[in-house]
Amino acid sequence: MRSFPNTYSRATTTGLWAALGGTLFALIWSLSFVVTRFALPDIPPIMLAAIRLSVSGGLLLAVRGAAAIQLWRQSSPATRRTILIAGLLSQAVYLGAAYWALTAIPTSVVNIVVSSLPLLTIPAAFLVLRERASLIEGIAVVMGMIGVGVAVLDRHSSQHLDPESYAAAAIVLLVAVAALALGNTLVKRIVTAHNFLDICGPQFLVSGLVLMVVSLALETPPGWTAIARALPELLYLVFLGSIFGIALWFRLLSVLTANQAASFFLMTPIMGIFLGSLFL
Repeated sequence: MRSFPNTYSRATTTGLWAALGGTLFALIWSLSFVVTRFALPDIPPIMLAAIRLSVSGGLLLAVRGAAAIQLWRQSSPATRRTILIAGLLSQAVYLGAAYWALTAIPTSVVNIVVSSLPLLTIPAAFLVLRERASLIEGIAVVMGMIGVGVAVLDRHSSQHLDPESYAAAAIVLLVAVAALALGNTLVKRIVTAHNFLDICGPQFLVSGLVLMVVSLALETPPGWTAIARALPELLYLVFLGSIFGIALWFRLLSVLTANQAASFFLMTPIMGIFLGSLFL
């Protein structure tokens, strides 16, 4: 009986931290799309994602290299595959596709489509983790998806855009969010409150290098002058969007279920619309 107050206090503290941390993550995530929009005139989308991930991964490994190497050596082959596959899905596929979509559809709509992540996480979490969503989680996700449908199909949002480009970008973005949902669910099996930084580093670096190869094959490389103009945006994307933001996200995954963590993406539409209107 004596342990009950302490247990309740720890649970309350964890819940409060998760609520504040999730809200901060949603804000950082939403603002990242606005910052990305500012950088896209200077750097092609896939190259921008490649630079962001490569630099972030290199910095994390420079700081946590010994611990990351130790984690890799101690991991089973299956765990190593999970780290790499989850990273490619949630970083390379998601960021590369999302950045490309930003060249064709408004930032606010991108944020709204990304809010479909909780819906796509429910089947992924059940198949991979056997994690069932609660009734209230299901209702919240359905309500969120109704908003997604209204936004994507709204004529006012897309009347000044090419219909074919708009539709293609929306489809690519949904595929990207599905990849993010699967990647998050896979990494949930191995991430803890102690190893999340050591998982981020290899994921970022490998994903960045893969996107760099894709960019060099498909895009015209930017000059150093263009990169210098986009330096403020790159600094935000590397330090806040990637290192701090993803570390915060992995920390949330270590203390919440996959469905609970994904529910914070339902906050991104209103933040994205507000930030997009404010800055763009």
